[in-house]
Amino acid sequence: ISFHVKDDLSGVDSSSIRLKVNEQLVGRKVTGNIHDYLIEFQPSYDFNYGQHVLLEVDAQDLAKDDPNIMPTDSCIFTIMMDTTPPGIAWIKPGQPGDHIPLNSEFVAEINDPLTGVDVSSLKFKFQGQTIQPQLSGDQKIYSIDYTPLNQLKYNQKIAFTITGCDLATPPNWIQDSLFIFYTIEDREPPYVSLRIPGRNEKGVSFNPEIAITIKDDIAGVDCDSIKLSVAGSIVTPVISGNPNEIRLSYTEAKGFRAGQQVEVIVDAADLSNPSNSMNQDKYHFFIQEVYPDLFVKSLTLSDSKILVHKPIQFNAAIGLTTAPVFDPIQIKIWDNDLVVLDTIFQSINVNSSVDISRSLIFNRKGNHQIKLSIDPNNYITETNEENNIAVKIVEILEGELVVRSNPFTPNDDGINDNVTFNFEKLGTIDPILKLFDVSGRMINTINEKRGYEFIWDGRDHYGNPAQPGVYLYLLQDRDKTIANGYVVLAR
Repeated sequence: ISFHVKDDLSGVDSSSIRLKVNEQLVGRKVTGNIHDYLIEFQPSYDFNYGQHVLLEVDAQDLAKDDPNIMPTDSCIFTIMMDTTPPGIAWIKPGQPGDHIPLNSEFVAEINDPLTGVDVSSLKFKFQGQTIQPQLSGDQKIYSIDYTPLNQLKYNQKIAFTITGCDLATPPNWIQDSLFIFYTIEDREPPYVSLRIPGRNEKGVSFNPEIAITIKDDIAGVDCDSIKLSVAGSIVTPVISGNPNEIRLSYTEAKGFRAGQQVEVIVDAADLSNPSNSMNQDKYHFFIQEVYPDLFVKSLTLSDSKILVHKPIQFNAAIGLTTAPVFDPIQIKIWDNDLVVLDTIFQSINVNSSVDISRSLIFNRKGNHQIKLSIDPNNYITETNEENNIAVKIVEILEGELVVRSNPFTPNDDGINDNVTFNFEKLGTIDPILKLFDVSGRMINTINEKRGYEFIWDGRDHYGNPAQPGVYLYLLQDRDKTIANGYVVLAR
């Protein structure tokens, strides 16, 4: 800032010259002579863009008696305005951003040569999501650096925006900061390179491993897009390999029917964005004509000595070989001509067995024929029907009720005061003992057991001593008499 102060007569008093800038007294440089001084001021700071600057100058002359004071001279000037927003000096990848690599790093430089960039105003979005890139530099030039967390996809459109302003008043905002990039193109869908069993293959075993290889040479196969249908049902295969070569493996747990035509359908897409979907791959293979073989594996009874009315455990095992069975499997068990078990199994795994267990009670002695039959009505076609029946002959023995002491003497002498009825060998379930006098009148009922024994102390229902004599006893089990006889009470 410079100006001249002149006085044509006595001259200017240089010591009186004062300069104010924005009402602040400042130092100045004075050169020249008393009639024409050059005043100069070099600010040690920068004014702001658009700022108004007020200058005020005071001085007086050298007149001896009464110096003349000049009126304060003032003027205003305005610093140039900053109307230019920050600019994107360059960006990497460059524009147009076509066929950029999937591992691209995004770098840009933002500059503002006047007021500088307001770093707090900078905002960055990548694919619509706010990001925090690495930021370096100063107010005039900032560099940003961003590497996506997830690798980009083929065919993907990338949008990258930068917003922010400078430090001017009012601030100037970055314009046209949308940058569009496109990754490398992949227009080829995945394809099936291997099928096991093969297309239209015949004579396939009933439980084959279905193996399919899917390839995609560029983007790779999207495992989440894979759909596998086997025999009309969507199934979940085991997936292995890498995106460029995926292997699917699936085995039907129950197997397939003999002679069945099995349809396999595969769908998949690649990892491009948007993705390329393969044409649905559909093919068939044919199961060999092998029929199942059901057989009785074992037939046993839990006790070698079987008594009338005593429960025993009947155990059997049913096996299956060669091929699976898809129809319900009927199992029947007879005791002579009486059906004691008629049940249905929905499935048996091949080369395995199922166990059958049942409690049996024989109500009469003698020989009994126990027969087990698988699929007695021959609904299931088998390779061998002769091993579907098993027969076991068992002898049922008469049980015995042991009565002691008989006669008994309930006279409290400690000898034979009670009579015990031991029913252990009768195999009862819910026994009860009834006692009658010779006239047929029931005098007592005993249902409290001590192990396998009933005990009678010679008293009636009311606790009164019974008269000496002969008494009839009946051992009943679920309202059926299974033993009877006489006991003598003596006193």
